[in-house]
Amino acid sequence: MRARRVAPGITLVLGLLVAPGIIGCQSNSAPASVATSSPPATSAASATATSSGTPASSGGVQNLSVSPEVRGELIAAFAARKNIPVDYVARSSPDSVYYSYDPATETYWAMADYEPANAAPEAVKVGFQDGGQVGLYKKAGNGQWQVTLGTEPAACAEVSFFPRTVLDVWSLPKEAC
Repeated sequence: MRARRVAPGITLVLGLLVAPGIIGCQSNSAPASVATSSPPATSAASATATSSGTPASSGGVQNLSVSPEVRGELIAAFAARKNIPVDYVARSSPDSVYYSYDPATETYWAMADYEPANAAPEAVKVGFQDGGQVGLYKKAGNGQWQVTLGTEPAACAEVSFFPRTVLDVWSLPKEAC
């Protein structure tokens, strides 16, 4: 999810290896609506910086703390999108959950990486590879979470899914694929 510095000589080699995958960089699935049982627990009025130390706002977009209730909604929506039981998702990966609100569009945005449960079947575990562990979320007001599964490279999915102002508030790369 985060940019890493690569030696200039290696950049050319990596570029040649990655280029074919970037050319077809599209989300591997269309967004799906997933019902959630309650409105977001964190309101825009109570926006605060997350533990990652990102700014509180950028261009009006507010970085929100993720409550346990919202975290549960995101996991449930992710599992429903993958058509697997929630029990097959162990937890979100450390420091991978981002959550924000754009008051101009009344839209909530979120992103998280997930880890499969040890008890999940091998086919499910394989489905968590190559970007399949990433959930990209959008929710208008109190509506349903729209879930899109991530792809590799991760930055390609993020840049094409989230508005630039959301990526700014999360301090994530904004370069086009």
